Amino acid sequence: MRVIEEVVPLAGVLNDGMDDLARAVPGLYRVAFALTGARADSEDLVHSAVERYLATGPAPPDDLPAYLRRTMTNLHLNAAKRRSVHDRSLAKLSRARPPAAPDQDLQPDLFAALQQLPPLPRAVLVLRYLADLPVNDVAETLGRPAGTTRRLTHHALAQLRESPILQLIEGVPDDH
Repeated sequence: MRVIEEVVPLAGVLNDGMDDLARAVPGLYRVAFALTGARADSEDLVHSAVERYLATGPAPPDDLPAYLRRTMTNLHLNAAKRRSVHDRSLAKLSRARPPAAPDQDLQPDLFAALQQLPPLPRAVLVLRYLADLPVNDVAETLGRPAGTTRRLTHHALAQLRESPILQLIEGVPDDH
């Protein structure tokens, strides 16, 4: 009986949070896919971020989508740091043919060039241009100063411009 008394008030708080969560999650798949490059990995990334959110307890963050984007980005970057040389070799082989993108806005050539970037510069570009976040929000999401984020954006765009995949494509965005 005591467990029920503790759970009933919590259920009302979670139901309110679930509505916010249900509205936030669909938009996160696009960002997750661009970060990971694979549909299954992107679904796992979103799932892990939602798990972390639900584990935080009944007090939801002020900006749930921003909280989930930051959680996904951190999870992705941490996983990239832990990945062994063997795992990186397998990932390169699997990226030889990009999977069918759930978002048709991302051109196959641009997607392939984006996958060639290291995880942090890729995350910066995905958050800045695909998620359409201002520099300060990207900096906050990554936990870095805005100046560092601008520098990372500049260098990542320079790497994209030098990519042989994109040599024939015009319109790679400026970093301003």
